[in-house]
Amino acid sequence: MRPPEHHHNPEKTRDLSRIQNPEVAHEHQDVNVRGILIFGAALLVSAVVIHLLLWWMLGYFTVRENKAEPKSHPLASERQQLPPEPRLQGMPGHEEAAPAEMHKFSSGEENVLNSYGWVDQKAGIVRIPIEQAKKLLLERGLPVRSQAGGRRQADGASRRDASDEGAQTRLDEERRPAGTSSGRTLEGRRK
Repeated sequence: MRPPEHHHNPEKTRDLSRIQNPEVAHEHQDVNVRGILIFGAALLVSAVVIHLLLWWMLGYFTVRENKAEPKSHPLASERQQLPPEPRLQGMPGHEEAAPAEMHKFSSGEENVLNSYGWVDQKAGIVRIPIEQAKKLLLERGLPVRSQAGGRRQADGASRRDASDEGAQTRLDEERRPAGTSSGRTLEGRRK
């Protein structure tokens, strides 16, 4: 069975004004307009005071800084002073763009690797192209230390000292490191 339908009819609404609960209350005024206006005025006044104080401090510190810096001669300001080394790319005194500078550096390094030149002219030390240095290293081998602690030359000078071909072969074998020797020679392994 369905409950009876209730239609809202204002004439049949009961009068509830006689019901009162003294323990329950509500606000009689929604907003304290006077308090909000006082707070807003105080906020505005404090913002103006803070801004005036900051403006005065900025002026004071500007004057103080200008007094502390020595005045330069008018002609000195015409010259542009460069920052100290190292100068960063894009800064005054470093007008070259990064890609152009890298290309210039790379071509300089390639030139050093692939040309002849003096390393120390007084000592007679020269620089040779890298490919030629690799070929010479493969032909002559690396220099090794002798048992006495002195350094043997791998350029063939000690080979010329050997009188017979058997001694020459033995010297070559002693200087040549084995594949798994980590650079140790046969000389060191025979002990």
